[in-house]
Amino acid sequence: MYKLKVYYLDDEKDGRIRCEFNDCFVFKIPSEKVSLDFGPYRDEIHQSGDYILFRGTDAYVGQASKRQNANGIIGRIQEPHKSIDPWDTALVIVKKTDDLDDTKISYLERSLY
Repeated sequence: MYKLKVYYLDDEKDGRIRCEFNDCFVFKIPSEKVSLDFGPYRDEIHQSGDYILFRGTDAYVGQASKRQNANGIIGRIQEPHKSIDPWDTALVIVKKTDDLDDTKISYLERSLY
């Protein structure tokens, strides 16, 4: 049986949302809240993973590995993306075990296209 747990990080449905599904975390992050502190979820949002940026009906799929500055995926989505800037919402996908290597990240990124 699969369980989906949903947490509203800003106590509002249009704010940041964290979903837990099997061995993955999925974050929905509005662009205006991307720089806010993620509190107890800080480590999760700095891992390696994949992301989708949305602007209206347009989407951009990307990936990020852990970085020496420890920013990981949250740092990458804050960087410029010429083809989709400004974006409205990001979906960030990371694993609970933080064991996504470059091969797994690339596979997931291609699967999301």
